[in-house]
Amino acid sequence: MLATHLPFLLGPTLLEFRIEPIVQTAALVAIGYLFSETAHTSLTHQLINEMARETFFDADSSAERYAYVLATGFAIGLINLGTHYLVHAFIHFLCRRIKNISSRIMRFAG
Repeated sequence: MLATHLPFLLGPTLLEFRIEPIVQTAALVAIGYLFSETAHTSLTHQLINEMARETFFDADSSAERYAYVLATGFAIGLINLGTHYLVHAFIHFLCRRIKNISSRIMRFAG
């Protein structure tokens, strides 16, 4: 059900859905709780890519954008909470597959 409120989790579709930004923000936090402490790398990378998007909503209000990015950060934190041992075990795999994740996050934060 949560995926229907987050367009980036849905595949390309012919229908154009209008989902309110506050609903998307709440769904992001719920995704974080749902996948809490799983170290789900695919979802983590999708969320990082969402933080990097230039335009989020039709009427791009800065408050909505900051709330969305903050909720995305909370979701990333919840997903990877307490899983440092898993991340450390897969660090070589991640480095080969994806460029440095921390530098990507810092680039979007700055």
